[in-house]
Order: sequence, then C-alpha cells, then structure tokens
Amino acid sequence: IGSSAMKLVELKERKGEYSLQRLGIEPLSPEAIVDGSIMDSSLVVDAIHKLNDATGATLPSYATSLSGHSVIIKKIQIERVKEQQARELMRWEAEQHVPFDMESVELDFQILDPNGTDDQMSVLLVAAKRELVEAKVRVLTDAGLSAAAVDVDAFALHNAFERNHPEAMNGIVALVNVGHEVTNINIVEDGV
Repeated sequence: IGSSAMKLVELKERKGEYSLQRLGIEPLSPEAIVDGSIMDSSLVVDAIHKLNDATGATLPSYATSLSGHSVIIKKIQIERVKEQQARELMRWEAEQHVPFDMESVELDFQILDPNGTDDQMSVLLVAAKRELVEAKVRVLTDAGLSAAAVDVDAFALHNAFERNHPEAMNGIVALVNVGHEVTNINIVEDGV
C-alpha cells in the first residue's frame, strides 16, 4: 500500500520454487494516503476490492509493509544472552535507542549472530509506531482480509532480492526502491 498506488503480487510455492500467479497495480486518490498515513481508509478499501477483482486474487490473508519516519531500524550490541532473555531485555534497550514513547510502538528484533561466541551480540531492533501498524492491519480487515505479516519495506525488498538472486549475496549490492513519496536504498555487503 503506497502513497500513490496499491500493488498486489501473489506467489505460489512449489518444490521450493516460487512462481508469479497474479500481479496488479491500482492507483490511489491523492487524499487516500498523505505522508505515509492512511487518511481515508474507505478509498484504500475500495482500491483493494478493485485490485482483487482485476487480478482474481481470492486469498484470505495478505502481507503488507511499512516505511517512513514512523519506523526505526537500529543495529545494536548487547550482552550475549539466549533469545528468551533478549526478548525481556529488548524493551529496555529500545528505550535507549528509539525516540518514541515505548507505549506507542510495536517492537521486534532479530539476533544477527545467534551462533557467535563473543561476549556481545549484534541485534537488529525495529520499532514502528503502533498507530501505523494498526492502520495497515485495519484497512485489510475492513476489506474482509487478514494480515498474515507486517514487514518493513526495506527488509521485504532485501528478502525478495536474496531469494531471487542468491549468487549476488557476495560483494556489495545496492537495492533502490523509488516510491512516489519515499525512496529506500539498501546497501548489502555479503548478504548483510
């Protein structure tokens, strides 16, 4: 769900390979989404219905993604602990690194070196304003669908590239996602 258009891609997995089943783009009215926030959910819901009708998509759940100033991604170092302990520490760590009120954010993290032997471990911390996450999920619900996943645009782009071009995970690669209001640039070095 972008600021100027909604895009739909349906993939089918078979024996570890993915094939494109459906692809569609539906323009959005300029007043539907402003500065990354859904201003008129009925316009977005209408666009979802048009897109599903045009492509023939009938899946009950969808993945969507977030980007913009309300999403914070930070690589941090913390004492090496087990994942369950890291989960308990993450809210406190987030308070040190995220410039939002902790009561108004959704947090997630990924340990980047889970098998490391150092005293410190690298953790990728992601915080998104709860209202942004809830707005994306609510618009899917209002369209009669459910959200299977809510990702970050930059990570979704990276994962799609890595899945389609595993040989390119050596060296340095730049992934550029040029949107109507926001452009994301991922610099990937040896898959990181």
